[in-house]
Amino acid sequence: AGIALQVDSARQHLARRPEVVARCLDTALHMVEYSREETRRTVNQLRSQALERGDIAQAVREVAGELTSGGKPTVEVEVRGAPRRLSVAAEHHLFRIAQEALTNAVRHAQASRVSVSLAFAGDAVELTVSDDGRGLPSEKPAHGFHFGLSGMRERARALGTRLEVESAPGSGTTIRVRWSGKFIQ
Repeated sequence: AGIALQVDSARQHLARRPEVVARCLDTALHMVEYSREETRRTVNQLRSQALERGDIAQAVREVAGELTSGGKPTVEVEVRGAPRRLSVAAEHHLFRIAQEALTNAVRHAQASRVSVSLAFAGDAVELTVSDDGRGLPSEKPAHGFHFGLSGMRERARALGTRLEVESAPGSGTTIRVRWSGKFIQ
């Protein structure tokens, strides 16, 4: 509502008072940025129902099944080591990274096979999602493509680690993140 009021005020002063228009538009842009940040913060805090029902391995299997209910592409989920519960934040962010990587592979990469690996060892878990799809373009288009990658990187940073991306046009994509921390069990 506040943004609409600022834009409406700018429109009313468009012909006669450019300084008022500039001030209204600046305010509207600040309001948009604030709203985007609040929305992002709210979405990041939402906990997946799949995680409420089980551990991260089970949740990843569930989302893989949902995304590929039509049978294409083939998705294999492998769990190595003994699955253990992670902190709530770690499970949440790792699950959302897996979900985004799977979504990208299924909806955008034109992959025929996707593999997901959760490797539990010592005080760490490594998530790897690989597909045989068309890979990522070598240059980032100007219209904001790769928002999903940005979100995955932000989640990895929130976990105190980094996201590794290996991809080349026509050669598929591999997303990897390794988290070390305290397990609950």
